[in-house]
Amino acid sequence: MANVFVNVNAIQPTDEDRETVYTRPEFPGVLRISTSPGGLIVGQYRCSSGYDLERMQWVIQKVRDYVASRSTPYSDISDPSKRAAALMVLKFLDDLAELVEQRWRDGLEYGARLLFEGARWTLRRGLGTEVLRLEEIEAYGERLWALLLTPVVAPFLVAPNLGTGDAMNALSSWCRSFLGRRDIAVLLDRGYNVRDHGAGVDQAVSAAWSLADSWSVQQLVTGSLHVFNLA
Repeated sequence: MANVFVNVNAIQPTDEDRETVYTRPEFPGVLRISTSPGGLIVGQYRCSSGYDLERMQWVIQKVRDYVASRSTPYSDISDPSKRAAALMVLKFLDDLAELVEQRWRDGLEYGARLLFEGARWTLRRGLGTEVLRLEEIEAYGERLWALLLTPVVAPFLVAPNLGTGDAMNALSSWCRSFLGRRDIAVLLDRGYNVRDHGAGVDQAVSAAWSLADSWSVQQLVTGSLHVFNLA
């Protein structure tokens, strides 16, 4: 049977939706998180001076906080019928934060930034119901300039990273600035599974509400982001 996609992605957030805007001095840009009328949680971000490890982790944590504290038609950590989706999304965000940090610590800074720059993550459940979209806000006015400057900039990006294995990531990161967003689709049920812990679930989820750590999510959800073979 062919997959049937519930395309709440087509419903764009409006000013009337529940939108939260985050700013901070260390993040020269904006992070907007909202819930569309169709129940899709949308996180949109843009940093004018690039992404370092702390900035990327901050974006992920704020989106995580939002998901854990919101009730949508598809995701609600306090509702047993919607809890699985919320836990899977939280596990994905934890895994994404871990992957970003791992690449950064391994000296693949551009490889880590590629998970943010020009990226549009779309998380789906079941037959295709979209529960989270996480994307960089596109700067259309910069595309032409980036394309024109590529012959000049490319050698300076690649040469310093030839010995680190990050050279192609550096070039890909620059190309994203004029090629536009890269769509990354994640079907949560292919990579994650929520364990049935019976009466112990509510106790573990109560700990997850604190958001102090991801212990409860790790205990309740099996699987890994690496299943999706990200480049």
